[in-house]
Amino acid sequence: MALVYDCISSNRLNWDQYSGGSTFDGTSDYGKSDVDDMIVFRGVVVKHSESIDSNVEKKNSSAKQEHRALLVTESSNCSPGYYRLIPASDVETLALIFGCPHEDLVEERSGKKYLSSEKFLQCMMKRFEHTIPLNTTSHTVHGPSMKFAHDNIYGYHINRPDLPLDHDTAHAIIYDQSPVCMQEWAQRERRFNWPSQNIVEKIQKLSWHFVPVGDRSSHNFSLEWRLSFLLGERLLAWTFNDTQIQCLVILKKLRNTLLEPVIPDLITSYHLKNTVCWLSEETDIDQWVPEKLLTRIEDCLTYLVNAVENEKLSHYFHRQRNLFHNRFIEKKMKIQVIYKLNTIRKNVLQCVMTYGLPTDSHLSKYWKTRKGSIDGVIESHKRNKELNELFYLKKKVSIQSRFNQGISYTFANISDACESLHKLVHTSQAIDALLDVDANFKTKILKCLDIQMGFRYYEQYINEENIQRKEELLRSTRKHFEDGALIDDFTGALYSLSLNFCLKEYNTVISKINEMLGHKKYLLYTGKCSLLHGIELGMPNGYIFQTSEAPVTADEDDEIESAFDFIFSRDQIACLPYPLQVECAMAMIHDYGERFILIHPAVYIFFLLHMSCLKIEDFLAADEALKHLEEAVNDIGGNLHRYRSLNILGYSYSAHKRTNEALECYRLSLYHSRSKLPRVKNAAIYHVAILAYYSYKFYEFFRIPMDSRCSFGQSTHEEIVDRDCGEEEIIYSRN
Repeated sequence: MALVYDCISSNRLNWDQYSGGSTFDGTSDYGKSDVDDMIVFRGVVVKHSESIDSNVEKKNSSAKQEHRALLVTESSNCSPGYYRLIPASDVETLALIFGCPHEDLVEERSGKKYLSSEKFLQCMMKRFEHTIPLNTTSHTVHGPSMKFAHDNIYGYHINRPDLPLDHDTAHAIIYDQSPVCMQEWAQRERRFNWPSQNIVEKIQKLSWHFVPVGDRSSHNFSLEWRLSFLLGERLLAWTFNDTQIQCLVILKKLRNTLLEPVIPDLITSYHLKNTVCWLSEETDIDQWVPEKLLTRIEDCLTYLVNAVENEKLSHYFHRQRNLFHNRFIEKKMKIQVIYKLNTIRKNVLQCVMTYGLPTDSHLSKYWKTRKGSIDGVIESHKRNKELNELFYLKKKVSIQSRFNQGISYTFANISDACESLHKLVHTSQAIDALLDVDANFKTKILKCLDIQMGFRYYEQYINEENIQRKEELLRSTRKHFEDGALIDDFTGALYSLSLNFCLKEYNTVISKINEMLGHKKYLLYTGKCSLLHGIELGMPNGYIFQTSEAPVTADEDDEIESAFDFIFSRDQIACLPYPLQVECAMAMIHDYGERFILIHPAVYIFFLLHMSCLKIEDFLAADEALKHLEEAVNDIGGNLHRYRSLNILGYSYSAHKRTNEALECYRLSLYHSRSKLPRVKNAAIYHVAILAYYSYKFYEFFRIPMDSRCSFGQSTHEEIVDRDCGEEEIIYSRN
């Protein structure tokens, strides 16, 4: 996923972008993921000081670019892994590339000019300050990065909308040559052949970077830059087997729940990752198997205890760099860390089962029902032959869910990075050329790009006046939507039907939707618009049944079919039905960080069906579709995105002249967005204003009895209680 995302994100004017963090290496703490981006400026490189005049062959492909600015390293009196960078070319060129005045970048010491890491980071903060979206709750400097905390407006933290989404962005400079420390890493003896020689060679061919942070204990801290191994670390994490991944994930969970609240910031997830890498190299890979997971966790804890006692944890790629250098200055804190780690190690099974698993997992629930009794779990396991199958099914669903979420995450970011048809085509070609990417994942992403190109072609189509050219654009539009429909057996087809709807081909929309609803099918839903993960098609009367579980079998060859959220970006208004145009317009006008909107597939399919039936004046079929739309909105519950579904339902009611029910939907929508996402600009206020203009029913909106109910489902307890605030406050507070 990260390689594909890198291709998409690098559609910038003057930099490349690489993605890291637990979101991209598969080691997130059960729904609490972070994202790390490294932005590398084009046109500037760093070289070894001693090789500045030599004709050393450039190893990295990135070095083939035309470089306009050059920096050379100076490492005297620097701790391992840290360097000072001296401009070897005109500083004005550096200033032009970085977009800052040269006096804000360069610092002079002992007659030499250095590129100051501290000044550089402050310049980047100022340069990109205007791009910070309104949903950012805080932004600070954290090490070499700008650390942002965003409102969880898309529900990326599972079941925890209150948790902010952390996003670290580091600006870096490419190192034109292989670091000296990589010679030791590549050539050292590995008893158990991990990583394999093939992976070692791949990592050696990667590029390395300098990031703006110095050694805190150095007098030249503000001048120093740290060598970054992000790309190598990322590739190494992708080689982890399932047990290595689970070991690291559980260690992170134990750290976050047992260490961090008591002794914060002393043991980091980066320390844990290096520990797992060292143990993987020093332990036979045959020992990294599921049945020995607890033993490997114990080994990692033992390794960490020894490292803390000796105050030395070597960086996996740079052995001379001590990650615990000056970390345990207070001996009291060191003793606490050792005590805590030893306590976890001695009670590893209880700690892992109680604190190391996702709270909503079946294994965690199973442990709690046995009241944390090891004997009780073992005895029950002997009696329950279905337990292993249950856990296998959960793992199967979890893997498919991660795969689907990777597709959705990438799809959602395509439009933001590729603002033109030309860039979409270029990105599609770049992704198609990638070799080290899962073929199925790459195929799905290329279909996503087809859908996005379909939107772009349609935009050109409606603005074209030449009839012949207009026909050519329409053919291209249809082709890309038809190709994109192959992304799955459900969602992709509905993107294509959006085009049919906008072209007023309503009978086509109706016939294809009825055909889809008539086939018996079970789908795994992994979107953010509902906490229900199963969708069942082919129900009586064309209804879609949403379930808490996705019905899957233990057959390895039984592929899980999936359904995705509909993702519409702010610049796709031209090819959307009217109420979705309004939703996208609100996201566009108010820069709250909403780059796209999400719609549940059950809501969207019945909305399209309902509106198409109305357009051809088949009112009986429209009534039936509206009932199913009501049920779909009711079923998805009170998640973060419910307000948009309520707006769509409200618009559908108003199309039926059912104004009271439309107003009630908008009232509940405003309540919901105010309580869940108070700074979001809700399109419901626009719909209410339109109704006010056209209908005297607006006056009655303020006179709705407090115990009134709508046919689509009862209000929640919180919604009923909140009515005491008064509808006027809800509406006019949005203006």
